[in-house]
Amino acid sequence: MLGGFEATAEALAASIAFEQQGADFIFAVAGGMQATTAANSIKTKKSSVIWVDATVMGTGPQYASVTPVSATKGLKEGVLATIKEAYDGKFTNKAYLGTLKNKGVGYVITPSWSKKVPAKLQAELKDLAADVGAGIITIK
Repeated sequence: MLGGFEATAEALAASIAFEQQGADFIFAVAGGMQATTAANSIKTKKSSVIWVDATVMGTGPQYASVTPVSATKGLKEGVLATIKEAYDGKFTNKAYLGTLKNKGVGYVITPSWSKKVPAKLQAELKDLAADVGAGIITIK
């Protein structure tokens, strides 16, 4: 943790340090920090960013040039699951865990990058995600 979701100075320092260590991709897993990380990637041309929470095209299209993929939260699915539990009288206040199976998490390839990522690799990623979601591949 770098000090909070808006710790942009710390995010910039971490991004620079990751690049100095040879990082090709930086996964800035806190909303406000990803813009700082992506801006640094644009400036240095040393790394790419994995956008978080929503798609880069929806929340930061100016960073699409350094963002090949977005890791998304399926908030709609979580909200619907909670409403259904309440409606069915089964609400427990148990934490919702978003998974590939319940579409609580996912990924979206940035459109401008889709031609740069070979179709075969995109198909393999789609198959792997489906296999993880189906429990064929387990993550420990």
